[in-house]
Amino acid sequence: MDPLECADTGRGLVSEISALRAGLICSATVYNFSSQIGYRFSLGTTGNMKEVVIFGAGRFAEVVRFYFENDSEYSVAGHTVDKEYIDSGSFKGLPFVEFDEVQKIFPPERYLMFIAVGSQRVNQLRSGKYQAAEEKGYRFASYISSRATIVPGLEYGPNTLIVEGSSVGPFVRLGKNVFILGSRLHHHCSIDDHCTIAEATLAGSVSVGTHTFIGLNASVSQSVSIARRNVIGDGSIIRDSTKDNEVYRPPRTKTSSISSDRLSKLG
Repeated sequence: MDPLECADTGRGLVSEISALRAGLICSATVYNFSSQIGYRFSLGTTGNMKEVVIFGAGRFAEVVRFYFENDSEYSVAGHTVDKEYIDSGSFKGLPFVEFDEVQKIFPPERYLMFIAVGSQRVNQLRSGKYQAAEEKGYRFASYISSRATIVPGLEYGPNTLIVEGSSVGPFVRLGKNVFILGSRLHHHCSIDDHCTIAEATLAGSVSVGTHTFIGLNASVSQSVSIARRNVIGDGSIIRDSTKDNEVYRPPRTKTSSISSDRLSKLG
């Protein structure tokens, strides 16, 4: 999955829905949540079905929908995006509605929302849609993969996404709207709101400020503080604490002067 990819474009406007999708998708491991903010995670089973509306209709949103439908207690009821991206009434077989009208079709008293938007504008786009949905009265679903390694006691906020291959150690705290995409977070890490950690490694006691993106194969040393709105590019090695709005980008691997044709002739 490309952590930066999310083209929230789509087709259509739903003016009338005669039937809502229902059914419980079973998984080997599901999660019970004690509250909307400051979840404490525990393994178990539940018979309570929840229906989710996904904001987004790009590849990122399609992958998120796959996770919810195949590895969670949730049922996906439909998709929503901004009006200008809609030109048909359905997306992948589900209702597709304007965000301005979503509460009329999927009232927040009955449905949860998940903001399936990537890291455009250093997570500002996702945080803006999160706040807009919150103002409409929505609460948020979260997804934690049954194939992630999660120590019991994880605290996390709404609209959390933790995908397969992720590893989260003890005493870690995640704020709201945080995406952990195949990353390793060691003990006592603290991730503030609206962050994306994409296939990176954080040593123990690392703190990450709001609206930060940390990319593929980046590593952050023990007890380092990453400030707000940082972009830590792929392959970066961060050994010292950073300042707000900083961008780190290591040099790219250089092209060799030796061609692959020459290598293929070597014994």
